[in-house]
Amino acid sequence: TELILSKRLDNLSDEPSGGLDSARFTVSKDSTKEAQMTVRRGLGKNFDDHVGELLKKYPQIPLQLIIRKNNGEVIGGFCGYSILGTMTIDDLWVHARYRGQGYGTDLLEHAEAIARERKCMAVQTACFSFQNLAFLRGRGFEPFGVSDVYPKSVKEYYLIKRL
Repeated sequence: TELILSKRLDNLSDEPSGGLDSARFTVSKDSTKEAQMTVRRGLGKNFDDHVGELLKKYPQIPLQLIIRKNNGEVIGGFCGYSILGTMTIDDLWVHARYRGQGYGTDLLEHAEAIARERKCMAVQTACFSFQNLAFLRGRGFEPFGVSDVYPKSVKEYYLIKRL
């Protein structure tokens, strides 16, 4: 999952682009590895064309943190990456038995310290309404967007914390 720091664009047109012209192309669900690599290379080149110089200063670097009990049992973890001066949290989890005991806060503090070492300016993530929104807000994350296109009143919140 990639999240993008963004601001609202109120001046975008909702007008349709003119419809599909199926005489010019075909769309297929049958994707080969070669076709996928062509798309990835194209995206990579576009990325490099626009932010290649910044990537030298702020490269993409993964980060995984695990909390284990003394007996080796995994009770929590963090998975994310930094790129372009921002740390992105993909996964943050603490086993239900250990929630409310500071483990999640410890994981975030470790990740934020590493983000600062990497010269990140912010940490960003997303969570669903049934997940850890209150926890993240309590640690300084602020919502900057919400998606309400899910069933049963489920929402997805996009959050950022400036370092």
